[in-house]
Amino acid sequence: MTTGSPVSPEVRFVDVTYRGLKVAARAKLVESAPGDAFVEIDAPLPVGTALRLLGGEAPLDVRVAGVVEQEAGAKSPPGMHVVWGAAAEPDTSDSLEPGSSGSVPPVGDSSEPAAGGGEGRRRRRRGRGRS
Repeated sequence: MTTGSPVSPEVRFVDVTYRGLKVAARAKLVESAPGDAFVEIDAPLPVGTALRLLGGEAPLDVRVAGVVEQEAGAKSPPGMHVVWGAAAEPDTSDSLEPGSSGSVPPVGDSSEPAAGGGEGRRRRRRGRGRS
């Protein structure tokens, strides 16, 4: 019987690429569960970004699910929480469908954000110049 020694997570080193460009070389990847890991990287990319991790068996396509920024005196390293497989699929479908309910909400009351936003800016400029 074991006495409370936790199972250590799988640690490996990967190259991180974004659209074919190398973002980091030999970044530490700590896999906490199947389809879920943390990649230690000084400049993490935004949540929702699709990345490819190279190292080990085959390339792994992942999506950034969370970010830890670099802060002075922080106890944890900066990096990205990434997911792949079934955990990454809902984010992919939401971001690719225009006008889906999961996307950024429209600004203002107008159903045509491009027309409403441009007119509002012109009116404000004229109003400021006349005062």
